[in-house]
Amino acid sequence: MTSVETIELIINKPLNDIFPDLDTWKDKYNEYIKILHPDKCSDKNASTAVAKLNKFKTQFEKDSSIEDDSGKVNYKFKSIVFKGDTALLTKSYENYNKLMNLKDPASNQFKKYLPSKMRIVTTPSFELHLEIRYRAIPLSALLSELGTIEQKHVNWILSRLLEFSSWLNQVGYVHCGINLDSIFVVPEDHGIICTSFYHLTKLNQKLTTISAKFSHLYPANVFKNKLAESNIDIELSKRIAINLLGDKSGLGTILRKTIKEDILNFLQKTDNKPFECYDEYRKLLKKNYKSEFHILNI
Repeated sequence: MTSVETIELIINKPLNDIFPDLDTWKDKYNEYIKILHPDKCSDKNASTAVAKLNKFKTQFEKDSSIEDDSGKVNYKFKSIVFKGDTALLTKSYENYNKLMNLKDPASNQFKKYLPSKMRIVTTPSFELHLEIRYRAIPLSALLSELGTIEQKHVNWILSRLLEFSSWLNQVGYVHCGINLDSIFVVPEDHGIICTSFYHLTKLNQKLTTISAKFSHLYPANVFKNKLAESNIDIELSKRIAINLLGDKSGLGTILRKTIKEDILNFLQKTDNKPFECYDEYRKLLKKNYKSEFHILNI
């Protein structure tokens, strides 16, 4: 590849074109840097390309963090470390294994929404270590960096959340903690990873814990009935979408002038059947938007 072709690729293309195999990003980065070195390349746009490369390098290498229900969460490229409340972390680990041990065909397919591995580390401190298949970013960090998320990206994020909720309902569970901290997005392939399972409860069983940080996003029946009911994950997913679109209350009132009426009506209404809700949403997307893959450049 010539220096001109390299510059054009880096400046004009998204991350997954620049680094088609993220597992070998360091090798590819070094290859580009050698091509663009001032001794070999005098193109005036080389510095712009190098700046973009270095931005990606920083994203890959930096150890970022958020605070969730258990405590501090550090995430870096394809690893996530949870530190904090030992009881909550242990519960998350146990609940994760319950889902991973499901052997039915649907579960084998939907495990793509779970971390590939999870293990407890006890020295020098109690920590929960997660491995994920791809680079992923928590929704809370994404929202913090971008302010609001464009509708075209919220469309696929919500679609994945509703699909995930439908699967959990099918196997007899309610997550009860779907929120901006527990869901990580995979920008390159439009995937999501659910990383915490503190509040996972069997369907229609007594609900003993919820996320205090996001208590304002739960439907009213949580506080009235205190049961893990089928609408909880649906409503949390919808209110996350409303949050991403710019309404932190999760109610959607301020979005009436900015998003399509039938989409907003869908987000605001109550649904009790996860799969039917997911199917309705897919039909709404097909009606209102072209089927396109929108790269989330972050």
